Order: sequence, then C-alpha cells, then structure tokens
Amino acid sequence: MRHGGYYPTWLLRVWRRGCAWSENRLMDEHMILRQGQAAFLQHDIVEQNHKGLSVWIERQNRYASREAIALLAEVSDNQIPPRLFSTPEARRRWLKYNVYLRCPPFFRAFVYFLLRFFVQRGFLDGKEGLIFHFLQGCWYRFLIDAKTYEHKLGPRQGKEM
Repeated sequence: MRHGGYYPTWLLRVWRRGCAWSENRLMDEHMILRQGQAAFLQHDIVEQNHKGLSVWIERQNRYASREAIALLAEVSDNQIPPRLFSTPEARRRWLKYNVYLRCPPFFRAFVYFLLRFFVQRGFLDGKEGLIFHFLQGCWYRFLIDAKTYEHKLGPRQGKEM
C-alpha cells in the first residue's frame, strides 16, 4: 500500500547484537537503539505474503485481543514517550492516546477509515487499497472496541476474547 498514511513506515529491522532492545509492551512494541546510529535503506523491503485473507484475518483477530487487553489494563509502559513533534513512533503513539482513544468507541473506527481512505488518499491503492484500508483501518479497530466492550460486560458462558 502506497497511500492511506501507511507508506513509508520506518522501522528498525537490523541491528548489532546487544545494541537494541524491545519495548516491554503487549502490542505496538518497537526496537530502540542503545548505541550506534540508524541508517535508512535506499530501497523498500517488500513483503511477499501469499497466505491469503483468512490467515490475515485470524492474525488480526489475535492482535485485536491483545490490543483490547492492553487498553483495558491501562498500563503506561511507554518507553517511547508519546510526543507530537518527535519520531514517527512517538507521534503515532501521541495521536493514539490524545486523539483516537478520546473519540467515542465504535464511531472512531469509521472516522479513522474515512481519514485513511479519503484524506490520506487510500483510494489511490485501488480495489486492494479499499479492502486493506477498510479491514485494517475500520474492521480491525471496530473489533478492538467490540472486544473491549465484551470484556467490560463481564464473563459470559465461559467465552474469552
């Protein structure tokens, strides 16, 4: 996906042993350099995943469960502090905690999809973009809210997230 605010995504992918550590988070953990400098690759890393939509949905369902648990725990374990004017990770975290999570549950998933698909031009990714941005930007976010809501209702017939 080249549009919808998804590209480019800068992530630390290669590091010397002992020079980086992972945040202690249930979801959205990042690698943080202890020493050395980050360099940027001149070309993209292209993921060739041919496992299909069913596998992707199963994985997103597991991620949504973890995200719901993390939100319900309300634990501030941010080793990358949320800051609007900082690294991309810190900015995304700031927007999540100070904008997205302050919007009404369920409604925010639709707003997030509209932002990604129309404002950030996800529609330019064609049919694949519509599928991806809707499932990742709306369905997944709605699923997290639904799992959080289900958990707040209390145990029901032994079912878990």
